[in-house]
Amino acid sequence: MSNSDSENVDALRLIDQSSEPIKHINGFLKHHRIPTTRNAGDQKFVVDLTFEEIDNDLQATFPFTSTSLRTEKKRNSGTRPR
Repeated sequence: MSNSDSENVDALRLIDQSSEPIKHINGFLKHHRIPTTRNAGDQKFVVDLTFEEIDNDLQATFPFTSTSLRTEKKRNSGTRPR
């Protein structure tokens, strides 16, 4: 990557990944079955089960990320080539 490429960011993707047994996810109850296939119904079950936890994590992370990016942008605003 050349120096000019590193100064122009067209997109940014923040990725965080974690794994845990489905039985340990908040909201998984004793009567729920562990999905053994990958179909639309099972995917919806897992999404519904994890949505609130993921949403809370994003809400906690986003303000920090947004603030950090604004600070970095202000710091670099005078040094960027136009």
